[in-house]
Amino acid sequence: MVKILDIDMDLFQSERALHCPSNKNVRLDGNQTHPFIKPWSQEKLDDFLKRCGLCSKNPSKGIYIKNHDEVFFILRKMILNKEIKPVLEIYHADAHADLGCGDASSTYIMNELIQLPAQKRIYPKLRFEENNSKIGDLEGLSEGNYLLFMLACTWIKKLIYIHHKDCFDDIPFTLFPGKVPKKGIIKLPIYNKIQLDSVQNLAVKLIRNNIEAVKYDPEVKFERILNDQFYTDTKFDLIFVCQSPTYTLTKTDELFDIIKKYIFPDKVLSSIL
Repeated sequence: MVKILDIDMDLFQSERALHCPSNKNVRLDGNQTHPFIKPWSQEKLDDFLKRCGLCSKNPSKGIYIKNHDEVFFILRKMILNKEIKPVLEIYHADAHADLGCGDASSTYIMNELIQLPAQKRIYPKLRFEENNSKIGDLEGLSEGNYLLFMLACTWIKKLIYIHHKDCFDDIPFTLFPGKVPKKGIIKLPIYNKIQLDSVQNLAVKLIRNNIEAVKYDPEVKFERILNDQFYTDTKFDLIFVCQSPTYTLTKTDELFDIIKKYIFPDKVLSSIL
């Protein structure tokens, strides 16, 4: 199993950023929804990185990215090039689950994408082009749902969500068997076309109409844990560090200086450092 630590800088802020602009390049600075938000202290960040099994005396190599959906494209390329096997254990350290809660991606995935064989799901509809200009609607792959698309590709075998203290239950109930949250298991449901044609607002009506899936994608082990309670001695094969400018303050970028002591920037895929 390929073990991946997937860090988003928005975890390292006092408040969980919400109601952010749709433009990927607009910073959180001046957002009236979060007038008192501030970055973590150096001591708090040091403690968290050490509990991730990282060591400043022997830093690990990491890939530094600007927007979180870049993880999907990087891993897809590595899988297609046979650099890694699509058997992933993801440690997702983030203030958001990035599983499509609040957008229409689950409708698109259930209606279209998951109807395809897994090997043909790797080129989904997108919300943004590479230059971050909007090309699609809320159904397309984006920084807020890329993990859901990775699940749909059947790459993930285990997902650990290391969440913010202010996090609410931002995991769609349609990911769970029987549409009922069950500790430890995620299974993407597959419905037949007749079932899907009978409903329009899928997320709501699949529940109200008590429509059961025809079958499910392979089971994914799932765990969620508060960042203050997280600890692992896992040796990671890949580490991603994401700036997420829309969800972070300019001042939060100063924490990169601390992170680089633990995670050496082996690759920097955008001008964030």
